[in-house]
Amino acid sequence: MKAVRIVALTKKYLNCHNEICVLNNVSLEIEKGEFVAIVGASGSGKTTLLNIIGGLDRPSKGMVYIEDVPICDMTEEELSIFRRRNIGFVFQNYNLIPVLTSYENIILPLKLEGTDVDEDFVNEISDYLKIKENLWQMPNTLSGGQQQRVAIARALITKPAIVLADEPTGNLDSRGSREVVALMKNFSALYNQTVAIVTHNEEIAIKADRIIRIEDGKIL
Repeated sequence: MKAVRIVALTKKYLNCHNEICVLNNVSLEIEKGEFVAIVGASGSGKTTLLNIIGGLDRPSKGMVYIEDVPICDMTEEELSIFRRRNIGFVFQNYNLIPVLTSYENIILPLKLEGTDVDEDFVNEISDYLKIKENLWQMPNTLSGGQQQRVAIARALITKPAIVLADEPTGNLDSRGSREVVALMKNFSALYNQTVAIVTHNEEIAIKADRIIRIEDGKIL
């Protein structure tokens, strides 16, 4: 079973009555447990591709399958539930809820789903990500690197089919960037977790199992 399978994906937008093709007949497969980097110039379509894989945007044509489940024909409610259960997101700006502790941010997807918290797994990933001592701190008391680690733990807590990371090191210094990417890659290998990361940083991209390059809406 493929973690992700994309078939003949096209995405077009209307801009001042002009049609812009952001993705042009893209097909792609990502294996379970694979750590891939999606790279390309600004406007190449890489973030649009990630958003469509994650169900945050819909294609104009084509289909996306997450572990053989077609997601493009789902209703918004069905897609919202599916995302919560099967897709973890890591964003450049962390997107932590400021009034919740690190621990509460991490377990939030489980609370929204009404699922019991596996405290052993929380402790395991917190220990691995080196944030165990920060669990009861508020986000504004953490460094950028610590906040991103909390965001990664939140993305992993549901044991999703795939984790999607959009420029997750964009707000970090060089050392923090290397540490965060190393942790995500190691976690992928340790737990057979599929990860797709969008980045413009070649130093980060070469750490991936495979690099997917996009130019003018097409995979090279």
